[in-house]
Amino acid sequence: MKVLIVGASSFIGLRLFRHFLADARYGVAGTYYEHRKDERLQHLDITDPVEMEQVLQMVQPDVVVWVAGTKNLKKCEAEPEYARKINTTPVEDLVRILPQHAMKPHVVFISTDYVFDGERGRYSDMDVPDPKTNYGKSNLLGELILQQSPLDFSIVRTSAVMGRHGTFFEWVTTAMRQAKAVDLYDDVYFSPTPVTWLLKGLESIVQHRSRGIFHVCGNQRMSRYEFAAALQQRHPGLFVAPLVPTHADASQPLFQKDLSMIPSAVCQPFQTQGSIEELDGEI
Repeated sequence: MKVLIVGASSFIGLRLFRHFLADARYGVAGTYYEHRKDERLQHLDITDPVEMEQVLQMVQPDVVVWVAGTKNLKKCEAEPEYARKINTTPVEDLVRILPQHAMKPHVVFISTDYVFDGERGRYSDMDVPDPKTNYGKSNLLGELILQQSPLDFSIVRTSAVMGRHGTFFEWVTTAMRQAKAVDLYDDVYFSPTPVTWLLKGLESIVQHRSRGIFHVCGNQRMSRYEFAAALQQRHPGLFVAPLVPTHADASQPLFQKDLSMIPSAVCQPFQTQGSIEELDGEI
């Protein structure tokens, strides 16, 4: 099975690229845009449909895993046209180009918890999305484009993916090693997702070409403060910084009180412990 990972230079994409490369059952190709973090990656500007067409014709994938896009929340909110240009229009190009060349790969689209309104949390894969941010709206449009296309697809929503080299995880684990106090929100909730669980969920979906919408996310709802405190409790000799609970500014346009999600059934085989315990290997 030939798998093309679009956006393989991102934190998630690079881990996924190397995960599939380690399995002889898969032939793997991956793309990068600015930073070629592995010499085996090939260039692709997802906003250039001509280059996208060339890459797809060259690889002839059985599965396309779409990890590309932007999560620059502030820029997406300030420039909605930018959010659509990066997160939506390239998906339109993908679903147009593939049938033109009689290619019928299974498309796995990595989406986000931001497709929900963040008002009540614990969203299941059966809940109706209602995004409040331009970032969430641009991702939901990508989901809808796939659902309305003739392609076989999987939509995989995830939440706050944690692991070595992940932005928030690196920041909080580095800060907690110091003596200086660390301020963390105690009133904004999410489902921190170990990157290893996301890889396992995606591999299962790719292997079985599972069709539909899936939540591949952590199995614990917690605030940023609770997340850091749980890591500190598990590794008391390593994480020594005092933790200071703070409150988020609910008047800000990007405020989302509770984006926690409920994992789909595809996660059950590997979620045999809590998210915090699963992250031991990333410390």
